[in-house]
Parts: sequence; structure tokens; C-alpha cells
Amino acid sequence: FNFLKRLATRYGQWFYFDGMRMQFGQLKSSKVKLINGASMHKFKIQANMTSHAISLGGYDYKNADGIRDISQKTTTGSRDSLSTIVGFNQGIVTETELRIGSYTNNAQNKDELQEMITLQTAGSDANSVYYSGISYFPLGLGQTFTIVNGVVEHNLVCIEATHHSEVHGSYTCEFKAIPNDVSAPHYTNTAVFAHAETQPAKIKDNNDPEGLGRVKVEFFWGMGTKTSQWMRMIQQHGGAGKGSYFIPEIG
Repeated sequence: FNFLKRLATRYGQWFYFDGMRMQFGQLKSSKVKLINGASMHKFKIQANMTSHAISLGGYDYKNADGIRDISQKTTTGSRDSLSTIVGFNQGIVTETELRIGSYTNNAQNKDELQEMITLQTAGSDANSVYYSGISYFPLGLGQTFTIVNGVVEHNLVCIEATHHSEVHGSYTCEFKAIPNDVSAPHYTNTAVFAHAETQPAKIKDNNDPEGLGRVKVEFFWGMGTKTSQWMRMIQQHGGAGKGSYFIPEIG
């Protein structure tokens, strides 16, 4: 469960329990339409006017070059009327180069860095506007539905639901929702990654075809003849005539 949760958070995928089974990567469409003042009351809208800007830096070890990219906001955000307003006004709440110091080891090249920025700004966009209220119809996590507020319709997806049922059959559902056309879930976090403990292994190959000083290893918990991918090594090398550089022997 924790593994799937981390993947969903890192790669911006929907992951939730719909009451019957776990769902990964998709929403549950429905034709439920709530009318404010009739089938729903205590309708509230909360706007989150925080900066979506992100600036990330990394290192492309294959080209021995620093990589960096920045984005003020997502280009594939929700078309919800209020979300659009928040996105349009990012120039007011955004300070240029606000996150210039953010460094990541999760991107090995420019394309991976851009993918992280695209996902993170999409996650920020999903946190722009929240809708809440009390419905007389049941709603479940990941379920899409529509709210009619006067002449305005909001197409949403439920992200929180609390069900209340009394002895005499009175039922209500407190819900919290976001626009259902967001490009990534509200909990998206590209900085999430697994922390591995130090593990002993045997060197199986040290002839790096790209001449980058990498090695392949076989972990003691491995089965059969399985070896790792090419792995970088920590070296005390700092340039010509600086430090030391070595390649471990096989075995």
C-alpha cells in the first residue's frame, strides 16, 4: 500500500478507496447533480491564493552539466471558472526566482526535470480552489459530480466525504471537492522518493560501456543471476590532478 501511495504521489495519479475496492489512476464518473439550496446546503468556496512558481536544479552526470528549469504556473490547468482566476492572477502572488534554491536528485536530465515541474505546478493548480457543503445524496472518494449554484455549474471530484446517518433514516454527507479536470491530484509531490538503507553487494561488472566509472552489483538478497543496472559511485575525484579515482575489482 505504501509503495503504491508513494508512486501515486510522485507521479500525480489518483489513488483511493471507493468503498468497495482500491482505485489507481482513474476517477469514477457519475451523473449526480446537486442543486444549492435544494439537494445541498452550507455550500462554501475556498480559494487558495498561493504561488505556484517552482524552480528546480539538478545534475546531468552523463553530460557533466548542471540542469535547471522554472515555471510560474501550469499550462494545462483546470478550466473551472474560479481556478482560472487563481491561475490568471499568479503574476500578482508570485515572486520571481522564489524557489531558486530547490535541488533534486530525482532528475537525471532536462526532460525528467521538466516532467517534475509540470507535475508539481499541476498539483499546485489542483489546490487552488476547494468546494464544500452538505449533500442529501451519498458521495464517495474519487466520484465526479456537478453542483448547480444559480446559473453556474461546477464539475467536481470528491476528495473528502463524511457520512452521517441518524436513527430515523435522516442522511447527510459532508464533502470537500476540487474541479474534476485538474491535470494532477491535489496531493501530488514530486519530491517524494524511497530512502534505501546501506546494503552490501558483490561487484559483477565494472566495464562501463559509456566510460562513466559505473558498476553493476548483485545484492545478497537477490535471486539467481540478477544484477543491478549501472550504478554511479562516490569518488574523491575533483578534476584533473585533484583527488583520486578508482574502479573496484569484480567479486
